[in-house]
Amino acid sequence: MKIHLHQFLPVLFLSLLINATLESQAQTVRYVAPAGTDAGNCPVGSPCATLNYAIQVASAGDVVQLAPGTYNQKATINKPITLQGAGAGTNPNVHSIITGNAPALSGRGITLAAGVANITIKDLRVQAFGGGSGIYGSGRNNNLRIQQVQVYQNLGGSSAEAGIHLNGPIADITLQNIDAQYNSTRGIVIWNGLKERITISNCTISNNNLAGLELQDGTASGITITDNIIQNNKDSGMSLVGLSAGAGANLITGNTLTNNGRFGIEVKLPAGNGQETGDGSILLMNNRVERTLPIAATELRDLAGIAVYRRNWTAANLDIPQGVVLKQNTVLGYRQASASDGFGIVVEGNNMQVLNNTVSGCDVAIQMQAGHLPYNALTTTDGDQGNLTDEYFGRGNTPGSSGVIRDNIFDGNITDTRYVGLPAPPEFDRTWIGTLSAEWGEASNWQEEAVPTATSDVIIPAGTPHDPIITDVQAVNNIKIAEGASLAVQEGALQLQGYLRNEGTLIQSNVGELTFTGVQRQTLGGTKTLEVQNLQVGAAGLELAGPINIKNKLSLNGTLYTNNFPLILLAGPAGTAQVTGLDKGNIAGLVTMQRKFAAETSPTTGYEILATPFTSASMQDFFGAELPENQALVQPFAYNEVRTADNSVNNFEQGWQPITNFNAPLQAGLAIRAKSEQGQTIMITGTLQNQAVEVSGLTRSTGRQSGWHLLGNPYAAPLDWRRIEVPAGMGHALYTLGESGNYNSYVNGFSTNAQEPLIQPMNGFFVRVQEGPVNFRFNPNQLANAVESPTPVQTENRSQLHLQIAAGAKKDVTIIYFEAGATAQPDSRYDAYKLPAVNATDPMVYSQSENEKLAINGLANLEAGQAVVIPMGVSGKEGEEITLQARLLLNFAPNLFIFLEDRETGIFQNLRENPVYNFNLSSPETTNRFFIHFTPDNISVKEAANTVAVYPNPVKGFLQVSLNGLNQEQSVAAVLYNNLGQVVFRQMLPVRNGRVAEKLNLANQLKGVHVLHLQTQQGIIQRKIVLQ
Repeated sequence: MKIHLHQFLPVLFLSLLINATLESQAQTVRYVAPAGTDAGNCPVGSPCATLNYAIQVASAGDVVQLAPGTYNQKATINKPITLQGAGAGTNPNVHSIITGNAPALSGRGITLAAGVANITIKDLRVQAFGGGSGIYGSGRNNNLRIQQVQVYQNLGGSSAEAGIHLNGPIADITLQNIDAQYNSTRGIVIWNGLKERITISNCTISNNNLAGLELQDGTASGITITDNIIQNNKDSGMSLVGLSAGAGANLITGNTLTNNGRFGIEVKLPAGNGQETGDGSILLMNNRVERTLPIAATELRDLAGIAVYRRNWTAANLDIPQGVVLKQNTVLGYRQASASDGFGIVVEGNNMQVLNNTVSGCDVAIQMQAGHLPYNALTTTDGDQGNLTDEYFGRGNTPGSSGVIRDNIFDGNITDTRYVGLPAPPEFDRTWIGTLSAEWGEASNWQEEAVPTATSDVIIPAGTPHDPIITDVQAVNNIKIAEGASLAVQEGALQLQGYLRNEGTLIQSNVGELTFTGVQRQTLGGTKTLEVQNLQVGAAGLELAGPINIKNKLSLNGTLYTNNFPLILLAGPAGTAQVTGLDKGNIAGLVTMQRKFAAETSPTTGYEILATPFTSASMQDFFGAELPENQALVQPFAYNEVRTADNSVNNFEQGWQPITNFNAPLQAGLAIRAKSEQGQTIMITGTLQNQAVEVSGLTRSTGRQSGWHLLGNPYAAPLDWRRIEVPAGMGHALYTLGESGNYNSYVNGFSTNAQEPLIQPMNGFFVRVQEGPVNFRFNPNQLANAVESPTPVQTENRSQLHLQIAAGAKKDVTIIYFEAGATAQPDSRYDAYKLPAVNATDPMVYSQSENEKLAINGLANLEAGQAVVIPMGVSGKEGEEITLQARLLLNFAPNLFIFLEDRETGIFQNLRENPVYNFNLSSPETTNRFFIHFTPDNISVKEAANTVAVYPNPVKGFLQVSLNGLNQEQSVAAVLYNNLGQVVFRQMLPVRNGRVAEKLNLANQLKGVHVLHLQTQQGIIQRKIVLQ
């Protein structure tokens, strides 16, 4: 093939140019190994021996990769490359170690040439350079990354050297996961000039001969120092000079500093904006500064955990420190044996914010100072650091200071807060005067003509024309209610960032609330017992400073510390005060919980079901060691389902087993029954349960009434049955004892009592095991979020009949409903059994299915044209007048007829038209008298017209006559014949709404057998009557 070279050359040159460009952009790895040879370009198969050679042949952007081993050599990086080792550590078999001994080398370990940017050093160790720093940046080494590097025992020849020493001006530096220890001067220092956007994080800096970490001389902006461990350095743990605006916020957070020399953290000549965010903000937050070792008695200098002050001024710095926020730091143990003071936190300068810190075990916890001498403006003159017998922190010399010290927590300090050289601010900046009205939100009611805000410290004094009333949400920092004064929270809430100190009276309505929202642990209480309606504990926690009674609700989002003060959950007409949020918080300390028995508690029985909300309790907690006659509770019983093992249908009551050992524990999650004295209150004290509780080994014996177990709510909050995952082998229904002595039932969203499905604190309930053994588990996430009512049944779309029986004030309810999946046979997912009333004469109603009594009966949905007949059972006091009432008929087809049939009287009553049916019970219990008909067909007019009830029979005095289905008539004649066929009584009975319901006065008639004729348009109805 013939090639025309003049045509091909342009293409060749273009190809070479493209390849050259790609080659220059590619990152080449230059390999170094202890046994390598300095020749060539250090490829992977032929590494070179020295760092400097590899750097020499490398191009910008290349990686110099060190194999594991020891490198007894120095290096200078003079181009933007990555120096990467095999790992930082002491084992040359796996780590890359650059060392300055054996033989000893003069000078520094790794030097970064001045002005060279974009250098990365990672995954190696630099150690034992006796003449200088381990890593030294000559200046302007911007975009520098040093990561996963150890710098140990670099014993530099001057105090300017360090493990890592960088020089400014410099910007965009990341030091991450550095381990800098046992260096002769500093661990890490960035010196001179402006330092911008510096990030130092997750480093360990310890045992260095001077400071641990320093940004020294000049100014710095956009500094982030987080999550470092700095300890056992002989001078300051962290020293920061000239923090200021220009490159962003300055954030010092999450660092742990322990047993460092003179200071934990020192901030010198800051120029902050006094805010927590924004360009120029300086925020020291969530740092822990601690002395665990005693300070020597020979130490005469003033030491401090955190110090902000004036020193080492240069022309680049402000003359007076400005605008630092110290928040949520913890400082401990700065106490000196000498005459000098150990300061937790000391600040001087303008607009200093010292907020929500915790300071413990110091001579002076927090000090703000001004006026220490000597001071010459805009000069390098420093304060007198001699051991002067004054209260000043000796290093600073700012002439004036201002700012806020607020909401800090103190423990075990000699002095908590001290102002030196300036007056202490007033304790309160808002004073109630109440001249105009009681309205909190009216500015004229405050001495300062301004309504308090979330940062206000408020005093409510006595003797004002009006006491303040809060009717919406108001916020304060701290508040004191003075002796003789009162504050009412009627609606909304009083939100507090700090403390509430009460020497007077706090008045709350049921909806008024105290809400603690601070970021540090807060304080509540005073010399008087404080009754709080609703109290909400914030996530930071709350500690008591006096006795507290809770009347309605205690909500936990954090820990409530009682500090051995009484904390009582009061009982009132609406029940016992409750604790919510046990899955989010807890109470550290003892709690007393009341249980009040109503003046007419269980009037027919006097029984109560009781459970403990505490982690441990014994029978003595409820009953005492003995049972005196005036004891609030007597006759205690546990329930033992094994005692019901025979096949008697009605032997449920045999499960009650008397308690005789009052030293025995009352197991959390179980309950007992006891006789109560009406109107009395019991009080039980213990540690509230907030963990999961398991009741194991629930069995079912062979008897027809076996499988019942009496469990108890183990928490001081309502237990929501809807949130409980019912274990396999257990029925889904819940059974609780009602006030009338009947048991209420709940299953599948249906309840025979308005309070279900919530189980109140200190209350118990029955469950039934279908097939054991079963383990039942309680958990705090099953608790109701607040005092709740269940969703009203009216919101259901299922067809349902609620039938109520009543005798006087005593009532009972049964429910029949229809739902897909339910069957005519008893099913634990859809049905609830009927437990016998504690008093056999109390009225009771239930439906029947396969010889089982059901309180709640779920059936399959009615098909079009289908008729269903449900046998019912009723019981009560023989001869007593009783009422059956369809309390609720819901979601049935409009053309469906619902009848109550009384086979003793022959009456069919349409419950849609006449929901109330009255009758006399002829025996204590009947199971074949009443039936409920759900039918698409109307009962025939003849049957309906001839359905009559006459009672009582035999009769003495008045005879009740009830007759239905008389829609076309105005009246019915009632004629009574004696046994001779003579008319002895006649009365016209009015027809109202197609029904007769009248009483006949037969008191003057002779005794014997009579016949009553009821004359209707359809004919005469006859009933035999016996007069007594």
